[in-house]
Amino acid sequence: MSVEWWLEMSKRKINLDDKVLAFYKEATKFFDSISGGYEIVDVGSGDHQLAYMLSRHDSVKSVRTVEPALIRKADYYSALIKKPFIRFVGRIEDYTDIPTDAFLTGLHLCGELTDKLISAAVKNKSPFVVQTCCHTQRNLLAYADLMRGESVQNYQSVGHFIDEARLRRVKSEGFEAEIKFLPVTSRENRIILGEPL
Repeated sequence: MSVEWWLEMSKRKINLDDKVLAFYKEATKFFDSISGGYEIVDVGSGDHQLAYMLSRHDSVKSVRTVEPALIRKADYYSALIKKPFIRFVGRIEDYTDIPTDAFLTGLHLCGELTDKLISAAVKNKSPFVVQTCCHTQRNLLAYADLMRGESVQNYQSVGHFIDEARLRRVKSEGFEAEIKFLPVTSRENRIILGEPL
């Protein structure tokens, strides 16, 4: 069964979000280019749509979600996951069971949660894909030294400036990384992809 067929059928049956589909396609393409089989740790997993979709991908061996609180809406998608599944309720910085072959994902991680996912990926030397969201003044201040001499006006937005700073940080930590833009109608359509060298 092809991924494209499954995506189309799944979208018809359970009305999957187009933004989640776009993220899923980029994440699995990136991860498959690195490894033939991997475990997923989905951070800030919300309603578990992404975790469910990733669990259906052939190369995914298991799915773990890390979320700050139980979300009742997530129970529907969690019940559909047929591969080994672990649900951790708590902060990513408190989750210590990240497998050595784990790939980290995060969809629309607001503000500092993006930075916490990146820190977990760097600490564990794990490849990651994160879609950034809700850039804050605190994010801007956190990267002021790294971007010293750069002007925010040279970027599409403050969010783009912050994400470029994150990219520099990841590269300085020994990762190959890039920013891509998802083909969705949202101003928060940037993803950062990183792989340890």
